[in-house]
Amino acid sequence: MKFPQLIAAAVLLLPLMTHASVIVDKGSISKGSVQKPYIEKPRVSGPSVKVGVNGVKVEKSHIEKPSIHNAKVNKPRLTSPKITIKP
Repeated sequence: MKFPQLIAAAVLLLPLMTHASVIVDKGSISKGSVQKPYIEKPRVSGPSVKVGVNGVKVEKSHIEKPSIHNAKVNKPRLTSPKITIKP
């Protein structure tokens, strides 16, 4: 049934009930959101020198790959209209 038909049916049923109340929920649309894609900068660690018991140890510089974050899309949510009749 479409929403106007539901309202008409509810109006027809009201005289049959002595103390009835009709609750109408129109429904709603929530906003969606989009997060843009982005790329983090690559991290570079320089050469390091460690002095230990066994002597001096030199570690080479290290470059981490940049991480790529894809776009995230949250779809809008729809709630349908409802009619509740409480006797």
